[in-house]
Amino acid sequence: MKTKQFVKTFIALALVLLVQQSNAQVKLGLRAGINLSKINTSSEHGLRELQTESLLTYHFGTTLDYRLSDKLSFQPSLLFSVKGSNNDLEYYWDPPIEGYDKFFFSYLDIPLHIAYKINNFQFFAGPYVAFGLSGKNEWNVKGEDFQEAVVLDLKPIFGELDSDDVGKEDGYFKSPDIGLNIGVGYTIDDFLINAGYSLGLSNIRPGIYGTLGSDLVEYNNRVVTFSVGYFFLKK
Repeated sequence: MKTKQFVKTFIALALVLLVQQSNAQVKLGLRAGINLSKINTSSEHGLRELQTESLLTYHFGTTLDYRLSDKLSFQPSLLFSVKGSNNDLEYYWDPPIEGYDKFFFSYLDIPLHIAYKINNFQFFAGPYVAFGLSGKNEWNVKGEDFQEAVVLDLKPIFGELDSDDVGKEDGYFKSPDIGLNIGVGYTIDDFLINAGYSLGLSNIRPGIYGTLGSDLVEYNNRVVTFSVGYFFLKK
């Protein structure tokens, strides 16, 4: 609730600034880049947590630069972004096995940044809201006496699942994902190069109603981003 309230307050303040700056310069552009994504797990009950490695994915979409003053800009974006993780399977098996276990989550990602500019540099921060679109779990492992390859589609859900509705072929992740972004950028003519970090604050692992312990471990997105934006329209 605190995170959602922070996002609402941030949006309200941004709208107030936009209304006050009727003569502000607006630039519209395209943005694309890569994500180094992983899932952070945490438990307050001493349960075994997931060991993950970074997964290389991507994002692309549109971005806006609404100049509020000589040094401040409001920079919202609308992005298709893929997040996820590459799980460390050797952490779970002894003797070790070969293979991979990867999770991919596709989102409609809406970052809302305030940027502070010094010459060609900028420092930005702000919340994001990401709505789940689809997902996939790719599992391919080989051990001493077994081999298994599975591709499982994952569905975004709101709230909890009912244990009676969960089948062996079902996979889910929780939506929306809400968090905070921070980063730094550099402007070259009409291009903006950004490097940032996304701290996911929402638990994307859905609890299953009626299943003991299903909500004791939290999964949170953690993403390092690199992007290039090109502003082609100015007003």
